[in-house]
Amino acid sequence: MIEKYSELIIRYMLLLAGFAIIDYAARQIEGEAMQYFEMLPTDKVYFALAVNIGLSLILNVITAVIIQRDRKRLIIEAKHVLWITLIFRELGVCAFLLYAIVNEKSQQEQLPQEEQPA
Repeated sequence: MIEKYSELIIRYMLLLAGFAIIDYAARQIEGEAMQYFEMLPTDKVYFALAVNIGLSLILNVITAVIIQRDRKRLIIEAKHVLWITLIFRELGVCAFLLYAIVNEKSQQEQLPQEEQPA
């Protein structure tokens, strides 16, 4: 059991770290692009918002798809975690991991009750 969830936690930790690096690199490129091109101050704000919101949405959708795949594989009923992930990636991943651990513990508690003779 511990190996199963440590593998799952490590996978999502690496996923979030990789996405944080991508987000940081995109912000650095965005800053250089705004210095290179001559833009009005309002255009800079719109450009920065478009890059930040667009990239965050794309990374959130990718994370939600990965969570959906793992949710079906582990047979976890937590559909609202996908909506949380679309809004805030880190919170969705934490909620999914908590649901996975609670689901496993509830399944383990049900097994001894079923094995006992009535």
